[in-house]
Amino acid sequence: MKKHIIIWLVAITALALSGIIVIQFIWLKSAILKEEEQFYKGVEVKVQAVVNHMFANQTTAVIADSCPDSCSHTAASLPHAINATTLDSLLQLEFGNIQGGFYWGIYDAANKHVYMGNTSAHKEKITASTHHISLSCLYDSDKLMLGIWFPMQQQAHMKRILPLILLSLLLIVIVISAFLFTIMAILKQKKLSEMKNDFVNNMTHEFKTPLSTISLAAEMMLNASDEDLTPRVKRYADIIYQENIRLKEQVDHVLQIAVLERGDYRLSLTTIDAQQIIKDCVRNFELSILSQGGFIAYKPDKQKVWINADRLHFINILNNLLDNAVKYCRVYPEILVISRYNELKQQFIVEIHDKGIGIEHADLKYIFRKLYRVPTGDKHDVKGFGLGLFYVKSIVTAHGGWVSVKSEPGIGSVFTLCIPAHAGNT
Repeated sequence: MKKHIIIWLVAITALALSGIIVIQFIWLKSAILKEEEQFYKGVEVKVQAVVNHMFANQTTAVIADSCPDSCSHTAASLPHAINATTLDSLLQLEFGNIQGGFYWGIYDAANKHVYMGNTSAHKEKITASTHHISLSCLYDSDKLMLGIWFPMQQQAHMKRILPLILLSLLLIVIVISAFLFTIMAILKQKKLSEMKNDFVNNMTHEFKTPLSTISLAAEMMLNASDEDLTPRVKRYADIIYQENIRLKEQVDHVLQIAVLERGDYRLSLTTIDAQQIIKDCVRNFELSILSQGGFIAYKPDKQKVWINADRLHFINILNNLLDNAVKYCRVYPEILVISRYNELKQQFIVEIHDKGIGIEHADLKYIFRKLYRVPTGDKHDVKGFGLGLFYVKSIVTAHGGWVSVKSEPGIGSVFTLCIPAHAGNT
């Protein structure tokens, strides 16, 4: 999938997801407002019923919000007309089961003076409450109001719609998680596709050279004259043999992918002198490194260290790490190999220090992955398939050990491998 298509796909999906989230919040807000409206209407009906019941036997009827500003009904005395205890009992019957309780009071609508009620210290809350009913028809001169305040009103609303809120949040989290997982999967697949293409390009580049050399040598043999046939044939045959070996090694590297991934390899474990093998590997690289103007040194542990390992695989691990140190040098290779024995943990630790080009921090967590190579643009000055470090990690892990790397771009790298071991005589 092309990059611009992925960008458009992510943008459109993110926009759609944002719209769904906005709609969810609008729906929740609407649900809260609807809940408040239903509560308000329910309180209004119940307060009206309380007032009507309270003054059912009065000669002056109370009809809330139905009287004009000028009311000609005969005013009565407030204390005699309203029984606070009776009114409180009626209100308790209607609202006693509401969470958090309630406070009520009868007050003057003009000056907010409260005449009676269980106001406690909440007079201002009661006079400002939206739950009130006019008593002005009964007491026109006072323009009285019966107000009720519910301290836990908002919490009660939230409690009733809390399941809906939690369900909505859960669905939003699921959708966002699925979206992020999909995007990560797409990006991962794109990266794997790029790695595959790089692998094919590198493999083609690696195979092209030996094949061309073999073809040229064979052609020269065919065109050789009779008098030069013996020496020239021998020389060309040697070239063909060496290039065939090289080609076989490249094919073996490719075939190692499936083997390592399945873990379908058998270790021929023997007790070996680890430090002696390291010395031999360093010695094998020494001549080539010196010819490039570099140096390589080895600092072993003072005591002899034995490990239970596959000799061939252990040599290949060291050769891979040393070969990388040579290939990724800045001007000439500068390599220091240090080994030590951790007696407490019974571990043999090998550190390979180089002063090469280093590795970017963003690439460090990927370098042990199959087929991964540190990006170098279109350059192919360093050959390989991205299998070396994958092979190193797989084999070291199979031996019950671990491998790690520390690196700074432009300064160099330190590869550390650890394998179970024991010191002294075998």
